[in-house]
Amino acid sequence: MKRFILILSLIALALTFTACIFECAHEYGEWTVTKPATCIEEGVQTRVCALCSAEATSFIEKTEHSEVYDNSINPTCTESGLSWGKHCSVCGLVTVEQTASDPLGHNMSNEEVVIEATCMAEGELVRYCDRCDYEEHAVIEKTDHKPGVIYMGFPSTCLKRGMTDGARCLMCGEMYKEMEPLPPVEHIVVIDKGYPATESSEGLTDGQHCSLCNSVLVPQKTILRLGSTAPSFASGYVTKNKSIISTKHFDIIVDANVFVPDNLVEIVDVFTTAIEELSGLHFKEDPIRVEVIKDNSVMSEAGAAYGGAFGAVVSPIDIIDCYALVHESLHTLHLSQSGWFYNIWAMEGITTYTTYKLRLYIEENYPDLVEYIGTHNNDVTNFEIYDYDLLYAHPMDYWIDNVLEGPNNNYSIGFRLMWFLDLTYGNYVDWIYRMEEEYPMYLNSSNGDILPKEKQLEAFYMAYGDDVFDKFYDWLKDNEDICSEYRPIDLRGASSFNSYPLFYAWTEWRLTSMHSECILYDNLCIGLDAGKKYMTEYKGMNIDDLTLEISKSATVALYDEKGNLVKVSEGVSDSGKHDFKTISLEGVSYIQLVGEGRLDRFEIKGYK
Repeated sequence: MKRFILILSLIALALTFTACIFECAHEYGEWTVTKPATCIEEGVQTRVCALCSAEATSFIEKTEHSEVYDNSINPTCTESGLSWGKHCSVCGLVTVEQTASDPLGHNMSNEEVVIEATCMAEGELVRYCDRCDYEEHAVIEKTDHKPGVIYMGFPSTCLKRGMTDGARCLMCGEMYKEMEPLPPVEHIVVIDKGYPATESSEGLTDGQHCSLCNSVLVPQKTILRLGSTAPSFASGYVTKNKSIISTKHFDIIVDANVFVPDNLVEIVDVFTTAIEELSGLHFKEDPIRVEVIKDNSVMSEAGAAYGGAFGAVVSPIDIIDCYALVHESLHTLHLSQSGWFYNIWAMEGITTYTTYKLRLYIEENYPDLVEYIGTHNNDVTNFEIYDYDLLYAHPMDYWIDNVLEGPNNNYSIGFRLMWFLDLTYGNYVDWIYRMEEEYPMYLNSSNGDILPKEKQLEAFYMAYGDDVFDKFYDWLKDNEDICSEYRPIDLRGASSFNSYPLFYAWTEWRLTSMHSECILYDNLCIGLDAGKKYMTEYKGMNIDDLTLEISKSATVALYDEKGNLVKVSEGVSDSGKHDFKTISLEGVSYIQLVGEGRLDRFEIKGYK
């Protein structure tokens, strides 16, 4: 074996030596790529000689770049886009550069109302992008009110302030256009020339009336004849047209054909000034509109009377016997400060008790005006309680919704409550101020909001303490007879006043201060001419047979229109309380109750 290997080695050596001596005529085969060419470097290829196995090598040129496309990217609403480009897939060389484009932004071309706007609430609008799922929400403003009920205004006249148009929305019912008062038109003043009195005839003062509406602005007053010692009595007149009478706080609008006392302005101003002083409340609306409405279809001068925060309506009789005028104006006074609420014992309590205080005040300070308001005994007779046990069986809040049996039911409760508050706390209106301070949203009654019962009671608790009604019941149990006492009406400070007939469902002509009580007098003069004028010029009645029924105890002096004494009817000292005498009033202008005395009866009869 070793010999065989040695022989092969010698043969190979011989062949190699022979090749070195003799050059080979190479016969190369195919090129073989040993290193492929690329776009960044040359390649290498080789081939082998078939004779001598010699190897030949050559370089392969670089190749072209292998370009591939870079796809374009479309821009979106929020993302940038790119143009198309190219790059070499081998070396990454960018041959065509891509360029960026800006985002398109949203195209909000589609929108939808998801909540419709109304005059009561805003709506909602949604806008959509038509390229993506982006959406925007927007508020739709409330719509204008849709005219429904139109309240037609009217121009101002010298009798009545005009009003602008108003409107209520058809959809929500809101009064979106309030009726506003227009400035008043001034009266065109005409002077009514008077004339002086003489020894034989009365005179007349200058007066004024409006040439537009014929309202009497300054009444003419009678001037007594020269040398007359007769007291001065106010007269009266019958309105020819609808008239306006202005006082300190009121514009009193009087229907045509209504009898008006000459001294109505003085009476009303005295009463309203006293009301403010006695109650501590003050009229806020100036002037307050008071309408005197006449029903020509009935003989009665009385009718419905009512008052609210912005004014009152009364009947013709209420400017002669002014109780209802005072009562309803008190409603205007307190409702303008408390706001609108419904509670009889509170609303009527403050009006009836303040009227009671006013009557006491007038008796003491203005006795000549007592005939226009009556006396405090009128209230005593009106507000009796018949079943105290039933009252005490329920708390005060129960009586807001329920009625106590009796002729003036819950008026009577309120009258006593205010009396208790006045005596115990020295103030019976503080609860009104608490309503005004704590619940001002209820001051405008025109919007229909009524102060809830709980808030009404809370105003009393804030003003007087949580136990105020318990204390009231305790006090009342000890004072159940507080409204049952009558006393004589002391008019000894009065010098003179007129006596008027009163036309209710019935007719009576007596001193209005006399109901179940008597009056005390001291040389009191009572005028009859204004009452006669009322009967003849206003009511068209015959007064030829007038007589006076008067207590027998009274000494009566009768005078004619010139102040001359017609006759004297002497009094009988031992006459009984119900004994009276009848005196003819033919030719009598006024009478005098001579000296000091007590009068149980005074009634004029004989008109028809």
